[in-house]
Amino acid sequence: IASQDSTPRGLTFGSDGTKLFEIGLDSASIFESSLSTAFDLSTATFQQSIATQNDFPSGLAFNTDGTKLFETDRVSESIFESSLSTAFDLSTATFQQSFATQDTTPEGLTFSPDGTKLFEIGFDSALIYESSLSTAFDLSTATFQQSIASQDSTPRGLTFGSDGTKLFETGEGSNLIYESTVGKSARFQLL
Repeated sequence: IASQDSTPRGLTFGSDGTKLFEIGLDSASIFESSLSTAFDLSTATFQQSIATQNDFPSGLAFNTDGTKLFETDRVSESIFESSLSTAFDLSTATFQQSFATQDTTPEGLTFSPDGTKLFEIGFDSALIYESSLSTAFDLSTATFQQSIASQDSTPRGLTFGSDGTKLFETGEGSNLIYESTVGKSARFQLL
């Protein structure tokens, strides 16, 4: 299906697959669509959009229950956190705080399901960064752990499989999606 923005940068779903969220660079907006069949894009209907916290958005993620929204911004080198009074409903988002990213040009971000690990992918450095959070989904408690080289020289996005043993990256330079295996004893950890 067509994206809502002419320069889409990131996307994610609500936990049950009936909501799709896109972040757009040209419009500096986050778009929300509903899906009548979970994870089936052909059933998507646009619902609403909100402005991003800055003009150069690049990635987005939610916490597990949809009450926190996180955005990365390329120019401010920040992750912005907003709270949602209604889960996965953009109209109820209220900005809370911002945090510095590990990279000077951050792109995608994702969390482990329990919110105790944060992963960022950096465009300039071509690195993936791992931080631990002592309080789930609270970036003020993040401590940097390690980084590894991305598979592409100009990476854009990343996500994990549900059990944390597969890492997926998108690369602009190659127009490829890369899959890496993480050992079962090291779920949601960079090797």
